[in-house]
Amino acid sequence: MRFRSIKLKIAVLSGVCVLSAVGGLLGYGILAASSSQQFVSQNMSTLTRDMTIKALQSIASTQAGSIEGTLNEAFDAARSTARAFEAMAGGGLVPQDKRREQFNSVLLKLLQDNPRFNGTYSAWEPNALDGQDAAFRNKADVGSDATGRFLPYWTRGTNGTIQIQPLVEYDSRDLHPNGVVKGGWYIGPQSGGGESILDPLPYIVQGKSVYLATMSVPMTLNGKFVGVAGADFDLSFVQKLATDVKAGLFGGKASVTIISYKGLIVASSERPDLIGATLDTLDPSLKELLPKIQSGNETAFESNGLFKA
Repeated sequence: MRFRSIKLKIAVLSGVCVLSAVGGLLGYGILAASSSQQFVSQNMSTLTRDMTIKALQSIASTQAGSIEGTLNEAFDAARSTARAFEAMAGGGLVPQDKRREQFNSVLLKLLQDNPRFNGTYSAWEPNALDGQDAAFRNKADVGSDATGRFLPYWTRGTNGTIQIQPLVEYDSRDLHPNGVVKGGWYIGPQSGGGESILDPLPYIVQGKSVYLATMSVPMTLNGKFVGVAGADFDLSFVQKLATDVKAGLFGGKASVTIISYKGLIVASSERPDLIGATLDTLDPSLKELLPKIQSGNETAFESNGLFKA
């Protein structure tokens, strides 16, 4: 399923706007609610109410589109890399003994050329790349773990330093505390699920814990799954978006929460400490709204002196 073809349905319901992804991929939403009851009660009229709702819907739609566009950059890069690796390996364009070196060069260059990416990576099935896994066991400097599989993960640290490390937990079906499968970015494509974009996941990148949006594209040779190529974003850019949107709503008297399709908090202007937690952790009453949010229906209303859009 191509992410670029995914229909963008902006659902504005009880303060949530969702960018939904076909096939249960990741969607992002924006929850905007005025926190100033006095402001609303003193200035409300039918006309201003309708205008405010439309304005909030427009803001939510615009920001969701911005997030989609940013994530598409990483997805397009992952697709291009996957197709290039298939051609280089399957078409005999690169000798077997040169593949790891050249594929690492491609991943490094991709990260260097895209400063908004937090990392680029590729993970291959046992001996699927060059049949030389045994010779590369525990060679972390080229992206291999104890198995010798080609698993390079090129990352950019907070100071801009780029390093390589082997990918981890690629075969783990254990769950993170927020319910996301640890190895879902690999297991999903491996199991025939196609392209994958996961809800926010905590990763240790160059010694620092960060939440990432991880996008993986499957690779096949002769019709057989051989691995994935991918890229990821540090979701701090979404947190900045939430803070910026809040500042422009009702003189800063608003709250903005960006959520994933599955209802996990991606960013929050009020509670950034809850990133990665479920929506009901922020407000238990919001849990019942998730099915309506996921349906993509667009709704906005005013209730008890609060705008929710």
